[in-house]
Amino acid sequence: MSKNTFLLQVLMAAVAASALIPLCSAKAARTLPEYTAEEAAKHIGEKATVVGKVECIDAGRTFHALDLDGCMPNSPFWIIVKDDASGAELNIQDLKGVTIAVTGKIERPQTQPWLVVKSTTQIQPRSALNTDYISRAHQKEADGDVDGAIELFGRAIKHQPDRRNEAYEFRGRAKERKADWNGALADYDSLVALDPNNANSYYVRATAKKQHGDFEGAMGDYEKAAELRSSPSDYIQMGNWRKEKGDITGAAAEYDKAIALCDRQIAGTAKIDPRSPLGSDPYFSRGCARELKGDLDGAVADYSQAIVNNPARAAMAYGARGNIRRARGDLSGAIADYQHKYQITQYPDDKQKLEQAKAEAKAGAKKVVVTRPSVQAAQNEQSFNKSEVTPESIAEAFVQAYSGADVDALAGLYGDRVDYTNSGVISNADVRAQAKEYFARWPVRQWSLAGPVKTTSMGPSRQKVIFSASYDASDPRTNKHASGIAQETLILASDKSGAMKIVSQREQTSKRGSSQPGEGTSEDLGLNAAKAEASKKQTVANPSQTNAPAQAETGGKQTSPDCTSDPKSVWSEASPDKRLLATIRFVPNPDQNWRAIDELKVTVFRRGRDGKPGQILASTTIGGRWLQCAHWSPGSQFLLFTTSPSRGGHGGWHFETFVYCAGDHSFRGDLEDVFGNVLAPNFRFESPDIAVLTVSDDQASSTAGEEPPTKQVRVSLGKVVDKLDRLP
Repeated sequence: MSKNTFLLQVLMAAVAASALIPLCSAKAARTLPEYTAEEAAKHIGEKATVVGKVECIDAGRTFHALDLDGCMPNSPFWIIVKDDASGAELNIQDLKGVTIAVTGKIERPQTQPWLVVKSTTQIQPRSALNTDYISRAHQKEADGDVDGAIELFGRAIKHQPDRRNEAYEFRGRAKERKADWNGALADYDSLVALDPNNANSYYVRATAKKQHGDFEGAMGDYEKAAELRSSPSDYIQMGNWRKEKGDITGAAAEYDKAIALCDRQIAGTAKIDPRSPLGSDPYFSRGCARELKGDLDGAVADYSQAIVNNPARAAMAYGARGNIRRARGDLSGAIADYQHKYQITQYPDDKQKLEQAKAEAKAGAKKVVVTRPSVQAAQNEQSFNKSEVTPESIAEAFVQAYSGADVDALAGLYGDRVDYTNSGVISNADVRAQAKEYFARWPVRQWSLAGPVKTTSMGPSRQKVIFSASYDASDPRTNKHASGIAQETLILASDKSGAMKIVSQREQTSKRGSSQPGEGTSEDLGLNAAKAEASKKQTVANPSQTNAPAQAETGGKQTSPDCTSDPKSVWSEASPDKRLLATIRFVPNPDQNWRAIDELKVTVFRRGRDGKPGQILASTTIGGRWLQCAHWSPGSQFLLFTTSPSRGGHGGWHFETFVYCAGDHSFRGDLEDVFGNVLAPNFRFESPDIAVLTVSDDQASSTAGEEPPTKQVRVSLGKVVDKLDRLP
């Protein structure tokens, strides 16, 4: 071989080596060894090239960790990429699933070997990049560029097959924001076609169909989702929706499906959905369905069995059974149930209901038995058609009609035309329509007389009747609850047949806990109040803006909530070191009757130079919760926040508390497993990461019906965070 030929071969080898590792000199490329991720752990201190597949990506406060050939804690080697690394801009998420070769010094400061990247030129992909179009699309949405997000979701559908379901769902939602309903429906159809056995896909499409007026189409999808999830609560909700549309027969059929599914679950021939808003006990779910069908005896039996199955977690069963007992006049039984529930939940609404029942028992208030509406209707007619009408019979017929669910009985109390509260003069048919709405809104109702009944003659055929009634209305499905005192002023007049009918009604209501009465109608205890409340919450929590930072009503100033006031719909705050920006936004379920699936959307951004949100670092959704209080730790390593049930007393046992860990950008829950139930929403931090919380004192003695014993604990989040469960 000639000398020139030899030199040419050497030169070609050098060029080839430099092409493989262009980040280093030709000399370095020839001399640095190359190791797999597993082998690199045996060569601590060496400069080398480490090759492996990026299986997972974890984020720290100032870096990202690429887990090679496995995910933490099973990854044999990490690549630590500093956020301020020099070199060409690199989207770290694009490296997931990619085989890379990284050159640098192999280190092991503790137990895990790694290599620190200070310049992106140290990283060379050995396989094609996997561009994360979905995360880029979310960022476009956060910036308000919906068209750009739709385009990127389309790229994800083409280039990210393992996440195609996400891309179709999110693109469909983005198209809805653009009022492109046909385009959105096409995406939802594609989502279902991808995996016909995915219940969530049917649920997504059903929700969209219902919002856009395709009720029966939505019901078909909801039924398929209920079948796949084996969820009685889904059938129950479908029954509630049909009842609201006046389809009583259809509603009963849905409740029957829920009961049949519960029967199979109890027999062990059907799976149980542990994520059901009604809980995982089929006896409780069956009790709910039976109660809505009017089978109160069957409902009580099921609630009782649910209590026997797990007394410590039977708060909803105690409450539901107590409501029925109270409506039937069994105040002592109701008080016992409410007391058990309050011992479990320590929720203010439950304490209030317990005190109300005790006050009624002490006052000897008359209770109304709600069993057979047809009998009630006959009794009401008899009371009003007597030649001698007593004040008590009038008042009792009125509260009995509102406690029952017989629209005919209630409408029978009124004349053909009624000067009805604030509605003006309306027809009997209009009264009937409002009664239907009220009963649909409040499946469980209890009215009782609260004080003397006064009557005044206004002539030979007209009488004025004044009395006060205590009302308590709730819906176990939605956790909605309303209670208070209604002062009724009725004017009765004889109709053509001589029967006394209500021709005028005025009403003043005082909500429980408020001494200021206000003019209202019976609707204020039901439909209109619920709509107004939901509308008010919708205005501060737009589901289409859940990734946008919340500047609230503070002129852009970011503030922490007052932890002792009402739950918050929106919150935003930068970490003390100004590197991160967290937002928490309450997203109500678009259907106002099914609030158990409200969501709390928590998002952490990298804070941009102008203080605006940058890259999304982490995000999670927590169902059925309101934000109570949120604070960053002084060291900026943790975000701690307390929550309460989004719709009241049936939902929670304490102030469920969560923590965000900036070290790995994870969300953690189940803090009560470490230091007990959190019984106060407010807390404080001691530097750098010590949280001071009020929790239950399980070692102290307690008395039934009294406030539970509490204690303050100092918790080092840095020491306990690894013991907490990660949220999805």
